[in-house]
Amino acid sequence: MIVRRTRMNTIMSAKGGSASRSGSETLQGRMTGGKKYLLIAIPVLLLAAACGKQAQVQPAQPAPQPQAQIQPIDEMANWKTYTNSQYGFEFKYPSAYKLETVGKSQVAGNLLKINLHETSREMPEGTPGIGVGVWNNSKHLSLLDWAKVNSSYSNYSAASLNTDYKEGMLLGQKTFSYSWQGLGYGKTVLVQVSADKLLLLDVFSTNQDDGIWLTFENIVASLKFTNDETAKGSTSPTTGWKTYTNEDLGFTIQYPSSWTADAGIGEVFEVIFHNGGLENHISIVVQPYGKTLNDWIKDLDQSVITSKKNITIGGQQGTEFYTGEMGGLKGTASVVYKGNVYVFYEVDSMIQSGMLKSFKFTK
Repeated sequence: MIVRRTRMNTIMSAKGGSASRSGSETLQGRMTGGKKYLLIAIPVLLLAAACGKQAQVQPAQPAPQPQAQIQPIDEMANWKTYTNSQYGFEFKYPSAYKLETVGKSQVAGNLLKINLHETSREMPEGTPGIGVGVWNNSKHLSLLDWAKVNSSYSNYSAASLNTDYKEGMLLGQKTFSYSWQGLGYGKTVLVQVSADKLLLLDVFSTNQDDGIWLTFENIVASLKFTNDETAKGSTSPTTGWKTYTNEDLGFTIQYPSSWTADAGIGEVFEVIFHNGGLENHISIVVQPYGKTLNDWIKDLDQSVITSKKNITIGGQQGTEFYTGEMGGLKGTASVVYKGNVYVFYEVDSMIQSGMLKSFKFTK
């Protein structure tokens, strides 16, 4: 049985709430920060005095104005789209970024190189930037082995022993990602797009708090394949997976056949999907919540959230948000449905693997 890490203290704490609260607190307790609400009756009529004077009516109070509904912001709504028909892929990038296509470089095996950086920034050595490259993999190496053999370009040699190496799936294609350090901080994501080609996406900055880290995660998440061979493989990434069903809460979700689902019920319900350890896992937390999604968003601790946007979860409107810095950005999503709030942790992995898309409400 896996012991769940306490992640709600920073992500789900209420504004002004303490980050050191016990992990056994309910989500709602964290969200409200212990605030209590009182209903105060306001008299409409002033009763006549005992002397028999006629009762006087208090002037009518103006009707309370409805508060504006807080909507998640889709920060990628106005992004541009880069499409490459030759290698069959596309991705979105910020309109404030400049995209430069270098084409085939002199480096053996490099078929295409694309550089992205903010137009407001000059380009001296060490300027934060994002790269997207198409590379040849004619020897059909695994992504890990390719990164080792081509460490000068993959920055694999700069990755430390403590790096959180992750194997995953993106639209049905295998991925391998890791963080690294050199003259600054970086992250690399490798995506196998065919038997003999792969994509290498990387980001670099000397500042761990740079907004470019979130931009990079969103670019990776926006990646789509457009040729027939790769797109066909991306339509059913969950083929052969197991299905987890919870009849009491009324939902199902698919997960990799080699993974395990551990569910437990305490003050909140949680199911953890993992491959044998906490190094690579995702989870869903469910708790009764009598308000709306807008209320949930409003009560989030805004100080730790770097971005929010609309997404669809089980056919319902939900919100996705990121917390953290550099390569440690963590994605979380939530949706309110029939009196419960469903919170999805490590949502970036769920989106890439196809798990979140497979989530369905059954009642």
